Parts: sequence; C-alpha cells; structure tokens
Amino acid sequence: MWLNSTSTDIAALQNARLQLNPMQGDSALRRYVRRFVLVLTALVFAAQLSACKQKPLPQLSLDGEAMGTAWQVTLATDKNPDTAKLKSEIDTLLATLTMHMSSYDAASAVSDFNADTTTDWKEMPGPVVSVVNAARRVSKATQGAFDITLGSVVNLWGFGDDEVPENTPTLDVILDEMNNVGYQLLLVSKDEKQVRKTVSSLQVDLSSIAKGYAVDRVGELLEQQGLDRYIVELGGEIRTRGQSSDHTPWTIGIESPDPSVATSGYLGIAVENAHIATSGDYRNYREIDGKRISHVIDGRTGYPIENNVASVTVLHGTTEQADAWATAFMVLGEEESLSRAEAAGLAVSLTMRQGDAFVTRNSTAFNAYIHK
Repeated sequence: MWLNSTSTDIAALQNARLQLNPMQGDSALRRYVRRFVLVLTALVFAAQLSACKQKPLPQLSLDGEAMGTAWQVTLATDKNPDTAKLKSEIDTLLATLTMHMSSYDAASAVSDFNADTTTDWKEMPGPVVSVVNAARRVSKATQGAFDITLGSVVNLWGFGDDEVPENTPTLDVILDEMNNVGYQLLLVSKDEKQVRKTVSSLQVDLSSIAKGYAVDRVGELLEQQGLDRYIVELGGEIRTRGQSSDHTPWTIGIESPDPSVATSGYLGIAVENAHIATSGDYRNYREIDGKRISHVIDGRTGYPIENNVASVTVLHGTTEQADAWATAFMVLGEEESLSRAEAAGLAVSLTMRQGDAFVTRNSTAFNAYIHK
C-alpha cells in the first residue's frame, strides 16, 4: 500500500510540473515539492509505525533438575536451535558446577575441602574460587551476617547432612562450634587458584550463592550461541535478557510466603536485562522443642534468624550477587535491609510476618519494576 501511494504521488508531482504555467516561475514548483516531501514523510512515518507491530517470536522451553532443585529456560527466538543439544549442554554445565560446589555430594570439590583436616593451600576449581571471593565480599559488607563458613553450624541445627536434633543446641555447643566459623578464616591465594582454611575444622557451605552463580553461567552459555532473549531460572534465582516473544519486557511473578494466596505469582515485575533472587524461610524450616526454626543462620551469632522477615527479593548486577544479598537481607532484617537498599539504589522487596498476616515493603528502585 505504501509503495502504491508513494508512486501515485510521484506521478502527480511529475504531471503537475509538466502543467505549470511558465509565467508562474519556480515558486509553484517549490510548493508542489514541499507538498510532496510532506506526504512522503508521513508515509515513511506510517510505515515505521507499522513495522513496530512485529509478529510474536516462537517461544521455546527447556527444563531439568540440578543442585537439588528444578531449572527452566524460556527462549524467545526464531533461530530454531537444536533444543536436545542445548538441553544436554545445560545439563552438563550444571552437573559440573554441582560436582564443584555441592556440600551433599561427598565427591564434590567443596566436600573434599571440608573433609581435609589440614590448613594447607588446596587447589580448587575456578568456579569455586570465584564464588568464594564473591561471598567474602558480601560477608565483609555485612560484618559477617552473611557467611559461607557456617557449614558446621548449619549441620548443628539439622539443615545439613546431620539428623534433625531433638532438642535445641545449648549455648556452649553453639559457641564452641562458632570457633570454627568466620569468613576471615577462609583465604584465597593471590593467583586465585587455591583456597586455604586457617582452622582445620572449618566447613564451607555455598548453597546461599551457588545457584545464582550457576544461573549466570547458563545465561552466558545461551548468549554464546546467539540466544539473547531468555529467562533462566534455577531454584528461584532468575536471569533475563532482552524481551519476551511478544516484544515486551518479561513479566516475572514473585511467590508469596502467605499460604492464603492461591496463585504462585502474587506480584509481577517487568524486566528485560535483570538478575533476580528470592530467599525465604517459609518452606525450609525445622521444628525443635515445638519451636519453628528458620534455615537461615546469622553468621554473627550461630543462631537461626528470629526477625519477622519471611521473604526477600533482590535485583542486583549479577544473579550470584542477588542470591547472596537476598540471604544477607534475611539476616539483617527489615529496617537495616531497606536502609541499605535505599542508600545503594538497590531494588529490594521484603515481606514480613505481622501476626497471622503478611505485609510487603519495597525500596524505591524496586517499585519501578512493578508490572502495572
């Protein structure tokens, strides 16, 4: 239609020029030219608007299991990737990272490190060293509230390989175990190839940051294959790139800790290039001496958190960092977390228990993402 209309106007201009009275001079021609340019500009603009109404892209989904949870990848692409091959590559990547970082697999690099009773430097896989360094930065920023060396204390409270204790650990037992805890006791060599513990019984637990790291690596794998519109999700940690199949931002539903909420996505956020992590204690908890015990341990005390925070969602520069900070904010509590988020311009949403109800508070940056 645009081509026919444009051709007609060009013909009209040519015809008008042929019919001009020579006594009119160039002024009449200029008027016709200006009129033609205006018409042509309008046609081009209309064509551009039409092009904006793009057809939806095909959407593909892959899924599997890794790191003790489920993973899913959603792609918006017309490139027809070999999905079987892609799934195999993702499975292999995640299996490799699990063998590096799992505290539950006795053959993993981390389990081997934990079992070593020496304080010698030990060569570790690159991903483990990278995650340890990232975790240490968050530990330092939170004065130890977040700490990946809590492995033995996690076990003490029944959240590791050990059986759930029938009674609450005594103060003396906790204090004794805390002598083996502290991010300052875990060192990384200058060449970032080796790790050393300065206390032989120190135990590393990367579960609060490893999934975020894995999500980032899966995202990079996709991008290396030219797939730049996707959602990667592993155990609640999410990385997104580009737009959805209908050329709008991806909409991510954040699960509510409130059991009375029927749908899983009680709050939608619209994102494009984002790294999102959610931490909560409404699923993973124990009952000891009739008391509900959170799986989130305060690295400064060795005790499970007892604040009113039920769930935290964080958007950060990487999914790895979002993962770690979601746990850190669970420990730091409502007021300090929001204060830090506002000071740093971080997008953070906290849901707190208030009696039998729940209330949510968001940082200013987070409100900008809420799907209208």
